[in-house]
Amino acid sequence: KALADLFAEAGKTREALSRMRRVTELAPTTVAHLVERARLEDALKRPKDALKSLERALELEPRYALARALAARARWALGDLDGAGRDAEAAVSSPDAPALAFIVRAALRGARGDARGQAGDLRRALELEPALFSAEQRRTIAEA
Repeated sequence: KALADLFAEAGKTREALSRMRRVTELAPTTVAHLVERARLEDALKRPKDALKSLERALELEPRYALARALAARARWALGDLDGAGRDAEAAVSSPDAPALAFIVRAALRGARGDARGQAGDLRRALELEPALFSAEQRRTIAEA
């Protein structure tokens, strides 16, 4: 995995994905590797491939909130708003829900016209990981 990480950090996402595919072939039941593969597939605008990797990860660990949040994003990219909504709800319902889960649900809520829900989710994401947001974004979220 370390080599794939180095490629990704160097901006060589295709090479990183190639390495991560090999890693997941060698260790097909390692959820973290499947999720990392999905992240790379997502970065290359391959939501169908990302969703396939995430579905495999979720078969192995159904309550993994990060995988569920990424699956929501992939489903949304594929036009499945209902499925994305279900995945986003499952992700934020997890006790270990990452900030990304709230960010994805906030985006979905915004797309559906739920500004109040969107603002609440962004505030929760900000509480969990303030470093994800610029100073300007933090001010805007606090004022919403």
